[in-house]
Amino acid sequence: MTHAFDPDTLAFYAREAAHYAQAGPKAPSRHLTDFLDRLRPGARILELGTGAGRDAAVMIARGFDLDPTDGVPELAAQGEARIGRPVRILRFDALDADAA
Repeated sequence: MTHAFDPDTLAFYAREAAHYAQAGPKAPSRHLTDFLDRLRPGARILELGTGAGRDAAVMIARGFDLDPTDGVPELAAQGEARIGRPVRILRFDALDADAA
């Protein structure tokens, strides 16, 4: 059976979510500030792979209308704990945002 996703990767992140959130980088992604500076204030952003919420926290603090998502419920829970709002469960293969 062919998957549009990698079940082993999803299982790894589910199993290691708490460790990943604690041990991962603390600073935002190196290109995030430049990216956000190019958007209009308050722009809507679909974040795929919110993870522990590191970059999401920056986007929210800067006033963007963020739709945070992650394909792994355990990682989404880590992100929710950090940013204080829901993180939608959404795998890349289930993305349907053509109209957006």
